[in-house]
Amino acid sequence: MKLREWQAEFQNLVLGPAVSQDQPPEDIPNHLDFIQQDAIRSQRLEIYQNAYQQRLSEALRSNFTCVHELLGDEEFYQAAKKLILYFPPQTASIRWYGAHFPDYLKNHEPYKSCPAIAELAQFEWAMRHAIDAKDAERITVEQLEKVLPEQWANLCFKLHPSVTILSLKWNAVQVWQALDSGLPPPQPMEAPAAWLIYRKQNLMNAWQSAEPLEIQALEFITTGNSFGDLCAYLLDQYKDSQQAITQAAVWLKTWTEQGLLLKSDSLQEGG
Repeated sequence: MKLREWQAEFQNLVLGPAVSQDQPPEDIPNHLDFIQQDAIRSQRLEIYQNAYQQRLSEALRSNFTCVHELLGDEEFYQAAKKLILYFPPQTASIRWYGAHFPDYLKNHEPYKSCPAIAELAQFEWAMRHAIDAKDAERITVEQLEKVLPEQWANLCFKLHPSVTILSLKWNAVQVWQALDSGLPPPQPMEAPAAWLIYRKQNLMNAWQSAEPLEIQALEFITTGNSFGDLCAYLLDQYKDSQQAITQAAVWLKTWTEQGLLLKSDSLQEGG
């Protein structure tokens, strides 16, 4: 038997349904000699399975510390084992394991009945992402000040890699703040809000709420539309061209000061 085939078959056993000492030995292929000796090979495989699940559960716990605090050790571990079955790791790096945890909590009972739990997981994942997202050169206010008037309409922008935009319906952020501070969390309640999560230039994480129209404008200008397009888009909201242009300029300066935007080729040419 080729090594690759041997490895694949053993991997399938480890990733498969949990075994126990009561499992008939014939269910485990005979050529896997290292878990032979009929009476104990199910026990040996169970050790490998438990070690695999434990390692992934620990990684999940480190990424979702407040979800773990909210659910407790046993409930969190049960959710982690279910996640392994529904969403096994798809990358070589364990850093990305847990990306599907919010979706699992959102769509499976008993967590589905409390949407704030899934939204808490969304917020924690965004915070973790902001920590180690790749860096890129950001726009500065000084660079914007050097742009010529005739160049403004064609300026385009992109979000910094650390930025995540979340539209949440529950008070998940308030729950996170309490748990992160070691305080009892508030009861789940509906509290619709949009949130920006990002890494500042000083490498510290930041988060803040924003009005829906600001979020719409930020998403609009960072998905291929120019500053001129943004002004036209806001004109439909304000019905006054000067007000639309002023608001677009104020937001652009704010986003720049926060470090949300990348330096673009069009800005470099204008500068």
